[in-house]
Amino acid sequence: VFIGISGIVAPLNEERFTLVGQDVLTGPILKANIDDAGADENLKLMLESFEGEIQKTGALTVRMFNEY
Repeated sequence: VFIGISGIVAPLNEERFTLVGQDVLTGPILKANIDDAGADENLKLMLESFEGEIQKTGALTVRMFNEY
């Protein structure tokens, strides 16, 4: 499942910020066989779609992980 947290970005000081969470957004439930040759590409497309839906509301998205 893709999970997003929406909220307000609040400054901690001049260099650091925190997210004050207000809502949890869930994306589609994923089912994939780890041996599926197209699983990585499908996962990437689903993530981009989930982010796109959030961005349509005017919100910014930040990924909290690295893609491999």
